[in-house]
Amino acid sequence: MKYVRNALKGHTKTINSFCFSPNSRLLVSASHDSTVRVWNLRDGATNLLIEDRPTFTDSPYYSSAVFSPDGKCVAASHCDGVVRIWDVGTGRLMRRTKADMGCVEDVAFMPDGSGLLSGGDTLKYWDVCNLEATRFSQTTNDFLEGVEEWRRPEREFFGHQVCWFYLFAATYS
Repeated sequence: MKYVRNALKGHTKTINSFCFSPNSRLLVSASHDSTVRVWNLRDGATNLLIEDRPTFTDSPYYSSAVFSPDGKCVAASHCDGVVRIWDVGTGRLMRRTKADMGCVEDVAFMPDGSGLLSGGDTLKYWDVCNLEATRFSQTTNDFLEGVEEWRRPEREFFGHQVCWFYLFAATYS
């Protein structure tokens, strides 16, 4: 008979995604309670990754969260269309961007850590190879105080929108 080794308690609503760190010592989870948590798998302790001035208001939730390949960062997608990246060691929000007009459903780091993909209405590629170098940069916008905001993605992919349109048209014509 197998036993539960550790029950990780902290989220108050459905957990939408979870991902192990590269060294398998930590776990990150994203939830419908609009929180992202990093869990220590040895003792079950949790750190909440937060934003000082969150932008979401109506029925907010994080749909996914992932570790960077080096385990130093966590990226999370949110239904407000914003992707956020935190430093795991400090819990400090490093970057955010309005990645989509609708919900951003998923994020994934490139295997080498140089890029991040966000998926919502469109698939977008973001250059994140200089995360460490820009971590403490300041912006002139008070709302983003101390957080670098991406202006636009390196690439956008639009194939899914076209596929869904043709699928819909073929189904109902």
